[in-house]
Amino acid sequence: MNDQPLLNQRVHDILERRRREGSLLIPPSPRSHDTVDFGSNDILSLSSSRVLSKAFLDEIAKHPDFEIGSPGGRVGGGPTAYLTEVESFIARVHRAESATYFNSGYDANVAIWSSIPRKGDVIIHDKETHASTYDGMRHNRATQIPFAHNNVDSFRKSVRSAQSQFPEIAAGKKLVFFAVDSFYSIAGDIVPIHQLLLVAAELLPHKNYVFVVDEAHSNGLLGPNGSGFISFWGLEAEVAIRVHTFGKGPGATGAAVLATKDIKLMLLNFARNLIFSTGPTFPALATVKASYNLITSQEGEKRRESLQKNIIHFYRGLEAHPQWKKIEQLGILRVPLLQDWDMRPFQTPIIVLYTQEGQSKPLADELGRRKYRVQQGGHPFVPRGLEGIRIMIHAGNTEQEIDGLLEAVIAWSDTRSKTMAEVSLRSKL
Repeated sequence: MNDQPLLNQRVHDILERRRREGSLLIPPSPRSHDTVDFGSNDILSLSSSRVLSKAFLDEIAKHPDFEIGSPGGRVGGGPTAYLTEVESFIARVHRAESATYFNSGYDANVAIWSSIPRKGDVIIHDKETHASTYDGMRHNRATQIPFAHNNVDSFRKSVRSAQSQFPEIAAGKKLVFFAVDSFYSIAGDIVPIHQLLLVAAELLPHKNYVFVVDEAHSNGLLGPNGSGFISFWGLEAEVAIRVHTFGKGPGATGAAVLATKDIKLMLLNFARNLIFSTGPTFPALATVKASYNLITSQEGEKRRESLQKNIIHFYRGLEAHPQWKKIEQLGILRVPLLQDWDMRPFQTPIIVLYTQEGQSKPLADELGRRKYRVQQGGHPFVPRGLEGIRIMIHAGNTEQEIDGLLEAVIAWSDTRSKTMAEVSLRSKL
C-alpha cells in the first residue's frame, strides 16, 4: 500500500493544474483494427502491413545461434559482432564514415548535444527543433542562440550576434553548431538547408561551423535507397552530424548518429547516457536490419512512391473540394502546407489542420467516431499557442480512406460553420 500522502497530494495537484490548463497528456487507447490509421509514425506501413514481421523472421533465420540479450554497456561489455555489422551497414546506406547505434532518437540527440559542443562554442538552433536537442543542450557549457523557425533572416542575425558577442567565434577559434531538423514534426515543414548553408559559408569564412541535422522524420522516405533528406540533396559532405531514427519510416526502434569515426569515439567517451546504458539486444538490431533490407529494396521504393501519391491525393482533394474556400475564409480550419504544395520537390507526411480555439478536440472526437485515428492537441503536437490536429499520411493508406477522411473533416467543418452562423444571429437579436 502506498503511504505517501504528501507525494500523492503533490502529484494530484500538478496533474489537476495541467488538466485545467488543457495541457494534460493522456495516452490514447491501443488502436483497434477497425480504425483507419492517420495518427501513427508507421509512415511506410512496414509494420502494419506485416512485411517487416516477415523480414524480421528472415533476418533471425540467418543467425540461428544468436544470443537474445545484451552483453552490457557499449564500453564495459563491448559491442557484439552483430551490432558492429549493423552499424557498418547503416553507415554504408547513408554514405557516412561511421554510425553509432542508440536506443532511441531522444538518446542520440541528448548524447550529441551534451558531449560534442564545448565551453566557448555557440549553438544556434531552430526554436522548433526536437525537445531532445533542448534537453541535451542543458548539459553543456556552450552558449545557445535560438532563431525563428525556418526564418533565414533570423538565422543570419543569430550568426552575426554570435560573431559580435564572442571574438573567438569571429576569429575562427571556436565552433558554431547549427541544430536543425530535416522535417519538423511540429508543423510538417522542411528546413531551407541550402539557404542556411549559404549564409553560414558567407558569414563564417574560417569554416568554424558544424551542421547537425535531425532526420527523424525523413529517414527511409526519400533519397537514394531511402537514405534521407541530406542524401537526397547530396549534401553529406556539408553536414558533419546526422541523426537517423528508426521509429518512423523504418517501423522499428532506436537511432543512429552518422559522423566521423572520431566523433563516434567522442560519443563513446563523453556521452554519459551512452556509456551507462545497456547496449541493444539482438531482436532490436534484427528489426532495424530487416527494416533497412526492405527500405533499400524495390519494396521500399514502391512504398516511397505510394506515400508521395497519397500525400498529393490529400492535397488535391482538399484544394478541389467545393466547400474548402468557405471553410478557410471563415477561419474554421487552416492548412499552411496546402499553400504552394505542388511547388515542393517532395511532400512530407505530416499535415497539420489548425482549428479555432477549443475546437481541436471536437474535431478529433468526430473523426474518431467515424473510425479515423489522428493526433489531437496543442503544444507539443502543434506550435505553442496554436491548436489543431496532426494527420500522418502513410504509404499503406488507400485513396478511399483519404477521401473518407477529407469528407469527415469537411462535414465537421460544415456543422461548425452552421453553429457559428446561429451564434452570430442570436447575438444580433
